[in-house]
Amino acid sequence: MAATDTAEIETVRSNFIAGKLGVEGDAAEAAITYALEKIGASNRQKLRPVFYYLIVKNLGKESVFV
Repeated sequence: MAATDTAEIETVRSNFIAGKLGVEGDAAEAAITYALEKIGASNRQKLRPVFYYLIVKNLGKESVFV
């Protein structure tokens, strides 16, 4: 997961956050920013499941996966 790769972040935004969680706009941006801050943008060992978990937790969308 590359924090500086805009195409990868756009894929997360459109496919996961908008597609799976149904969230768009400022809330999606805030969730991505939150996850990047928690993991650390310079951390080269960002694991995609952890990144997604932080986004889900931040948005309060845990019920989507129950």
